[in-house]
Amino acid sequence: MTRDDLVIAGLGAIQDHIRSRRGEAVIPGMKVSDAISSAVDAVLVKLAEDPWQPIETAPKNATTVRLRNGVRELEGHWASDLSGSEQPPFQGWFEALHDPHSGNLMYNREIVPAPTEWRPVTK
Repeated sequence: MTRDDLVIAGLGAIQDHIRSRRGEAVIPGMKVSDAISSAVDAVLVKLAEDPWQPIETAPKNATTVRLRNGVRELEGHWASDLSGSEQPPFQGWFEALHDPHSGNLMYNREIVPAPTEWRPVTK
């Protein structure tokens, strides 16, 4: 289960709980549950409509994600090695390029311009 699936499931559970208590005064004289439920509904609709998230929230653990940078949309991953021990130091978003015949990894190429948004890879 991806992070986004967990967020959506969690929001759904909150929404179900709130709906089961609708009508009860959370604060005497106020139905805060209605306002909270509306906010949760809006978040769920937004997530369903636009799964793209700011690049600052993307995983930086070599997980392959879908990226876009205003020029193109592609799959890539974050990579970083600042030690300089075996190659020049590098850090950034990279696209894995594979041999079209064998499928073997040929090399990783830095994504330029840098991505501004990401979303999980969907199969």
